[in-house]
Amino acid sequence: MSASRGISHQLNTLVTATILLVAFAVAAVAVGTQYHLAVVEHQQDRARIEQNVVPVVSYLLWVVNREQTLQLGRSLAENPGIVGVSITDESGDALFAALPDSTPNRIGPIVASWPLLHVREADVIEIGRLEIAFRNPWRSAFTPAFVLLLFADLLVLLFPLLFLISRFRSIVYMPLHNLARDIGALEFPHELPQWWFTALHQDRITETSKIRTLLSDMAGQIRDEIDERQRTELALAATVEQKTVLLQEVHHRVKNNLQLIVSLMSLQRENLVDESARQALIDSENRVLSMALVHEMVYQEQLFSAIRLDQYLTELTNATVLPPASEQSRVEIQRDFVEVEVSLDTAIPLGLITSELVTNAVKHAFVGLESGTITMRTARNQENSHLTITVKDNGRGLPRDWMSHRTTSMGFTIIEALCAQLGSTLEVVPCDEGACFSLSVPLRSTLPETDTP
Repeated sequence: MSASRGISHQLNTLVTATILLVAFAVAAVAVGTQYHLAVVEHQQDRARIEQNVVPVVSYLLWVVNREQTLQLGRSLAENPGIVGVSITDESGDALFAALPDSTPNRIGPIVASWPLLHVREADVIEIGRLEIAFRNPWRSAFTPAFVLLLFADLLVLLFPLLFLISRFRSIVYMPLHNLARDIGALEFPHELPQWWFTALHQDRITETSKIRTLLSDMAGQIRDEIDERQRTELALAATVEQKTVLLQEVHHRVKNNLQLIVSLMSLQRENLVDESARQALIDSENRVLSMALVHEMVYQEQLFSAIRLDQYLTELTNATVLPPASEQSRVEIQRDFVEVEVSLDTAIPLGLITSELVTNAVKHAFVGLESGTITMRTARNQENSHLTITVKDNGRGLPRDWMSHRTTSMGFTIIEALCAQLGSTLEVVPCDEGACFSLSVPLRSTLPETDTP
């Protein structure tokens, strides 16, 4: 609508300027022509007076025919092109005077003066002077009749101009206005309504019809492209769904196979009498369960690229490292986790490391004590580039020879190998009571999440 108002405003300005320009041109030509005619008539009057009137007045003044002189002066004063006449004798006395108003005027009369001469033999005697005030040609050009005629001519000229402007509006403005209105009414350019094609067949203007045809062709191309994209999206969605089902089935089968291994190890453990061998199988079962738990979470959540580490560690400690029911009142596990997602390649080593640390604390930290607390904590640094995992207990603390025991322990051997795989190192943090272990893991494979203690 704003574009239509702009075209209408420009068109109205063009119409007004055209009418004013044509009117000015017609008026200028008419006034110039009228003025030229008035000038020619003035020159003819002067020549006629100089050739015919001046000799007569000179003769009448020589023979002292005052009555004829006055009559001739009145006759000259009644001429339409003359506004004043003055006849004086040789002494300067006025014999006849009919002068115009002496009030100053921008367009005053043109005064002409001729000496009245008498030729006697070889002598030329000046016997008086004739002065005539002619009407200014500009005043002759702007007579009421001329102004009325000029106004009538402008009115006659106005009708064809209005007709041309009307045709211009119908040929140029209205088709563009209708085209802009129809384009603005389209809701879906790729789905043209029926009235658009009706307007296309009714459009008799070549230029706007070409635009409508071009838009129709473009809408068809857009519709074909949308249909093709929809088919492609459906095919991609079907492929993704197939791959999702396949990945889900893979993780489900891996989880089942790992649980089958745990079951076989459990059956084997029941046939063993050696307590150390039984404990080694229990530890191995827990390690396999920690890996199976990852695949189970992936299968349930259907997130194949990452899992929630806080949820994984919580379920892992509940399933593998909590003490037996008879010892539940003796050991308490406290968790302080941030919400973070890690890849599967990071989750499995972190789960095994944490499980080993907590299991060791449950087995050895509270020997001889009535109760104890194990605190598990995760935190991210300010740059969100590293994740720190801390396992702390308030038990007896590390023995003096724990370093030598560390080199021969299967659990610590696994922890050090997994830390090397993650690009981290297990550190012992000094504390007032018990033992505290910490490791910092790069978060290269994690997705950014908001910390939620």
